[in-house]
Amino acid sequence: MKHIEPLLEKYGVQVFLAGHEHDMQYLRVGKIHYFIAGAASRRTKTYTDDRTVFSLGDIGGFLAMKITPDECSARFIDEHGKVAYETTFPRGPTTTTVAP
Repeated sequence: MKHIEPLLEKYGVQVFLAGHEHDMQYLRVGKIHYFIAGAASRRTKTYTDDRTVFSLGDIGGFLAMKITPDECSARFIDEHGKVAYETTFPRGPTTTTVAP
């Protein structure tokens, strides 16, 4: 993260999506929303720290997102079809200039 996070901030990235971790996580660092959705595979326990808004392990599930010009919404849905956590936040300004 020490290499990626400065680039995300520099280029105005608002949402970062990742998998591989075998749980469901929503982390918030500054203006960046991190969603980790890897619970469709092997299950594992999850951990939390001061960046954690939501985390759930030891259960299967997936992340459903809707991104419009005005807002982003995310739902973590467990293996039984129940919404385990959901959030909606406004879209921020985007960076249109790319450094050489």
